Amino acid sequence: MTDAVTTAVTYTSQTFVDALKKDGLFDADAQKEALQKSLDKAVSLLSETAQSTLEEIYGNLNDYLTSKIEAEVRSQKITLTAVTGSAAADSPRDCGSRKQNRR
Repeated sequence: MTDAVTTAVTYTSQTFVDALKKDGLFDADAQKEALQKSLDKAVSLLSETAQSTLEEIYGNLNDYLTSKIEAEVRSQKITLTAVTGSAAADSPRDCGSRKQNRR
């Protein structure tokens, strides 16, 4: 499950978020769309058995994955900041962030 979330967040960042940020178009609506794209991708990467098991354990699968996606976004921001030295708010890894990009 962790691999599915990490892959989903990275995929969304590379295929959606980065381009919007480059053009200065990554706003609150784009953040919501990015979160949904990450959620959809994560679900698609999980087998039906994994989905059923997670639902049995945690209840609502979407709520559970959303919290994991947001944690992964934060983790990727921290990693990117450590590597590049740039501020986390300026990182391209905002697909689950609830904060609005400040540009």
